[in-house]
Amino acid sequence: MEISFAGYRAMVTGAGKGMFYHSGIGRATTLALAHCGAKVVAVTRSQADLNSLLLEIWTGASLSSRTENQPGSAGWT
Repeated sequence: MEISFAGYRAMVTGAGKGMFYHSGIGRATTLALAHCGAKVVAVTRSQADLNSLLLEIWTGASLSSRTENQPGSAGWT
């Protein structure tokens, strides 16, 4: 069953910690929402954490990549 959050917006705090399959709850939540089509505002302590999170979302490293969640698509502003 595929869950869609297309058209929804979410804010997730604590989104930066963990990397590539070793995720904290905030990071895992951010990844899941983004891969289900939500527009996500991720709050984290450092730019480096945010950069790694964005890279993980864009490359689909944790979950299967979906074209509508790639930079430049309608889901990203």
